[in-house]
Amino acid sequence: MEKFYKFLTIMILAIMTGFTTTSCSDDDDKPAGGDYNDYFMEVTDVSGGGLSTQDCASLKANINSELVSYYWRGVEKTKAIYEFDSEMQDWQDSFSDGMSGVQGTLKITFSLKNKEGKVIKKSTLNITKTGCTLN
Repeated sequence: MEKFYKFLTIMILAIMTGFTTTSCSDDDDKPAGGDYNDYFMEVTDVSGGGLSTQDCASLKANINSELVSYYWRGVEKTKAIYEFDSEMQDWQDSFSDGMSGVQGTLKITFSLKNKEGKVIKKSTLNITKTGCTLN
């Protein structure tokens, strides 16, 4: 199991280095009528994959510690959703060949939230030994 976590940690770090984030300063002029807010991304659930409850909680905490930089300031809601969807596509692409050591399906649910913590959108990665789908 320790070998699995080492592999997973390396994969997460490799994935994270390829991502970019978008942020805008708060004093930019914004067109009237937009739904502007601050948004962030976090993992809200990890389950399956043959992992224990403790292992799932640990994986969730590790990914969330990496997602701290995924924060979009003062952007319109549609822009935040677009950025979230792009990041989720990158995650899916990173696991397109699956993950060794997974038993069954490892489900990792990501949420896009506004600064008040309201969930704007959710997406779930379903990772198996041979591939990955995104719901």
